[in-house]
Amino acid sequence: MKGLLYKEFLLYRGYALIMLWVYAMISFLCISMPIIGFEADALMVLLTLFYWVIFAFVGFLTSELFRKDERQSWNSFVTSLPGAAKSAVQCKYYTMLIIHLVTLFGLFVLDCIVVGVANDLACSALIAVVMIFCWRMFMNAMELPFILRFGYVSGMWVKGTVLLIILTGVVVYGLFGDISFFVEGNVLQKIKDFFLNGNAIWILALFPYITVGAYYLSYRISLKLYQKGAENYEQ
Repeated sequence: MKGLLYKEFLLYRGYALIMLWVYAMISFLCISMPIIGFEADALMVLLTLFYWVIFAFVGFLTSELFRKDERQSWNSFVTSLPGAAKSAVQCKYYTMLIIHLVTLFGLFVLDCIVVGVANDLACSALIAVVMIFCWRMFMNAMELPFILRFGYVSGMWVKGTVLLIILTGVVVYGLFGDISFFVEGNVLQKIKDFFLNGNAIWILALFPYITVGAYYLSYRISLKLYQKGAENYEQ
């Protein structure tokens, strides 16, 4: 297990350097914004956007680790060893979790620095960071069984299909639903009020627990699917 984890992070070295460069650039922009004089509300929205971009970029880079292992010779070797197939699946899940936790910690530090520079706690986007982290892990839980069973390309198609369905639902609602919420009054304040009122706060509080449950369930499903998927990988 330790050897497999070492292999994953050895392969991730180049991606880690790219990620550090992106993190440094976005950190510079985030720290510069309060110095320039952005309002607290606008700063919080921009921070949330930048944090989302970083997590999306991390998700793209980590998914590349799966494509590198889609060789039948490697997977035949792994599945032939006692308990190695289970370790291979555990390694993927641990790798994704560790990389995202490191990203979460980095954004926590960045948010604290920005709040210190702005001297205004209202600009903090820590709640958004945690929610984006949970969302990313939830999406990983959805896509990992498909990737391990059908391969990287097919798994990405499944992910793209799910996102397309969600986007289609949003567009349909925008065309035929009640969108007065978004066109009347201060939209940002309405969104903040919605998530901080008593009806929605419990959903936010439960989301991390739902994510943990989904991630563990995804792992158990992947254990059953991995060996069948490995039989179909290319030479």
